[in-house]
Amino acid sequence: MLERILVEHEKEPKTDECMDMMDVLLAVYKDENADYKITRNHIKAFFVELFFGGLDIWTNTIQWTMAEIIDNPIINARLREEIDSVVGSSRFIQETDRPNLPYLQAVIKEALRLHPPVAFIPREFQEGFNIGGFF
Repeated sequence: MLERILVEHEKEPKTDECMDMMDVLLAVYKDENADYKITRNHIKAFFVELFFGGLDIWTNTIQWTMAEIIDNPIINARLREEIDSVVGSSRFIQETDRPNLPYLQAVIKEALRLHPPVAFIPREFQEGFNIGGFF
């Protein structure tokens, strides 16, 4: 697929105002005077990393959520009961079932709160101050 996109971009190069990342990388690839030489494989590897690089974050979040559910048998039982009563055991949960599964939504939100998929940057104060006698 990436090879096809590369060929399409080579056939119809865009102007400076409409260039996207693929066009920029192809321009560097074709530039004989570029400081750093890249190959077509470099370009394809870059886009593969770009497309699939974020999957690991969500995989970790799902694993933490499952670990939390397994670690709490009461939550696991209540989730199973809610899913069985709304969806049943004959099919998978679908997007249209979401409004009818409030406990599942709450469990997912709590898991995202406990194990966010991105790191939070703590706030730092510019200067110290006192509130109610506390520094």
